[in-house]
Amino acid sequence: MAVIRWRPFLSVLAVVVLAVTPALLAQTKGDPAAGQAVYKAKCMSCHGASGAGDGPVGQKLKDKPKDWTKGEGLKDLSDQQLYEAVKKGGKAVGKSAAMIAFPTLSDAEVWNVLAYVKTLVKS
Repeated sequence: MAVIRWRPFLSVLAVVVLAVTPALLAQTKGDPAAGQAVYKAKCMSCHGASGAGDGPVGQKLKDKPKDWTKGEGLKDLSDQQLYEAVKKGGKAVGKSAAMIAFPTLSDAEVWNVLAYVKTLVKS
């Protein structure tokens, strides 16, 4: 009968969990203050200054941007889907192709802008 040595296995498992956990937590948090600058540079022309979907470019689109102040478009998508919508465009998550992709944004920039967008929702 083979003897299973658990101690080395559990040590490796603990190291993996400790290494992966900070990255996962960082993805869900984001920094709204840092995200505000990204929002102004990349999102405001369509989504508007307050996130109401009333930006000058957005108003010219056939599919108008969602009103984030009412939570539209945020409540029906997971954080990962929102990330994909920013990084790959709306079509990647079954939403409007008018939502363009921003593949050059870093992962941190995407999570930061999502954190900022969530601050625009009025309760």
